[in-house]
Parts: sequence; structure tokens; C-alpha cells
Amino acid sequence: MKKTLSFFIAGLFLSLSIFAQKNPFSFNIEPHFGIRNGILNEFVYANSSSTGNEYYESLLNWNLKNSFYSGITLDLSFKNFHINGDFKGFIPNNFGSMDDSDWLQDYYYNTGRTDVKTNFSSHDMDVIDGLNFTVKALYSFHPSKSITLSPSIGFAFEKYTLLAKNGYGWYGKGYGASDKSFYSYDDVLHRVRLDFNGHNVIRLEREDYYTWIGLSLDYAPAYSNWEFGFNIDVSPWTYIVSRDSHLERDTYFIDLGQGFFSAYKASIYAQYKLTQMTTFRVCATGLFTMDLKGNDYISTGSINGTYKNSGAVTGSATKYLDFQISALIRF
Repeated sequence: MKKTLSFFIAGLFLSLSIFAQKNPFSFNIEPHFGIRNGILNEFVYANSSSTGNEYYESLLNWNLKNSFYSGITLDLSFKNFHINGDFKGFIPNNFGSMDDSDWLQDYYYNTGRTDVKTNFSSHDMDVIDGLNFTVKALYSFHPSKSITLSPSIGFAFEKYTLLAKNGYGWYGKGYGASDKSFYSYDDVLHRVRLDFNGHNVIRLEREDYYTWIGLSLDYAPAYSNWEFGFNIDVSPWTYIVSRDSHLERDTYFIDLGQGFFSAYKASIYAQYKLTQMTTFRVCATGLFTMDLKGNDYISTGSINGTYKNSGAVTGSATKYLDFQISALIRF
């Protein structure tokens, strides 16, 4: 019985290999595991009272630190035309941090001092959930036996739910009778310190939408099981939604930002063919977006309340670096 089963499995894999060589269709499955380090930014802009130049009035940095993910890539091809989809799901963790900074002296007092950071707080951060989904279509050209060029178009969606909690905040005191920020947060004689330990401070629900156009270059040396490649993408249109729940203040914000040709992504990989059907791959991918400006909407008292345009100019940005290992199985 064991011998019959062994012959059957061997015959099945041999048949699949022969079929793959003759059939113009092919199908690849690539389970993967990786780690992401990055930062999600949120900005509020203001204009200097003395020069009129734009500056950051407020900045939130949501720091992803050693966030592990797993997922799968599926690729269906017909001759030189490919359609593939990639899914990543993040493992919940508490490895991250969030810091919140404000430059409010000029905003309240018109001093022209836009460089004075009046408020600063630092918090632990939980990654409650996160996912990435990408779909791409590409066509491959072969200038030589060893080189493949593949222009592509695609779409990607990324979502995160993050929670900032615990930590401390330092706030510069107001000038005279005013309770508004005037002094620097690190002016020991003119600041107050708040303890947020045991408190959930801010919750962020973030959605990033990307359209992509790109080009891949793959190099497979003759008489070698190794292959190397590089890919670069630019986003013709990017849209970011940030939903902030400021739990200590019972205040809720929705920031909408978009940009054209404002996001870029690049990846590099090396892979080794273990068998005719299986390949081991390592890959590094980096993403960078410029500040995407947009509108801010605010609700007080309830996350489900009525949101009104605050009139503030806000912005969002995303940056990350992934390292990934995977096993590619060809059919």
C-alpha cells in the first residue's frame, strides 16, 4: 500500500510538471511571513504670524515596531500576462509607541516663534489589527534569456487599528493669566506633567488607498538556481482616511487627505529554486508617502455624532520597511 501511494504521489507531481511545461496557463501560490517597521503620521498645519509660512502646529507619530504579519500571494498567468493578489494580516502586538507634539506659542500669541514645542506626550501603542491587500496586473518582456522586464498597474488597500495608552505628557504653561501654551514643554520651571498610566488616550483607525504603476526587472543567471529582482512603483493617486478618537477629551476627528504622484514603493528580492515546483525567496520592501493634505472634521461627545468641518488644514503620511521570507509553489 505504501509503495502504491508513493508511486501515485510521484506520478502526480510528474504529471503536473509536464502539464506546466505544455500549458500556457500557470498558477503560483506563495505563503509568506514578514516583519514591518514604520510610522504613520498625522499633521495639523498653521501659518506663521510673522512670515506667513506654513508649519506644523501639531504632529502625531504612530510608530510600528517589529510588527509581524503573515499572508499569501496568488499569481495566475497566461503566457506573458499575469494577475496577482497579495494579502497580509498583522499579528496583534503591543510593541509600538505613539508620540504627540504641538507648537502652539505662535498660534495663540502671535510671537512668530513657530519653533517652540509647547506640548509633548509619549505613549505605549497596541496594534489591535492590520491588513494589506494588493491586486496587480503585469505583462512580461524578455530582452534576453536572463532578463525579464514587467510593467504593471495595481491597487492597494491598507488598514490599521492602533491604540495609544499609558505614558506621560509635558505641557508648557500659559503666559500671564492665560491657560494656553506659551513656554516650551521642556522648561522645567514653566510646565506641568500629566500621568496617563492606566488610561487609553487616543485610538486611530487608518485606511490608505493606493493606485500603482510600476516596473520590475528580474535577472536569472544562466545555469544557476538563483534569481534576483527589483521593483519600483509610483502612485498616481493616493487617498488616506484617519479616524482619531481622543478618549481623554471625548473628541473625535476624521481627516481626509489625498495626493497625486505622492507615494513611492520599491522592493528587492533574491530567490533560490529548490525544485522545479518550489522556490525559497527573501524580499525587502519600502514605502514612502509625502504629506497628503486635506480637510478635518470634528465631533464632540460621541464617535457617532455629527461631524463638522473644523476649518483646519490637516495631513497624513505613511512610511515603512518590510522584510519577508516566502515559499513559492508553482503549478
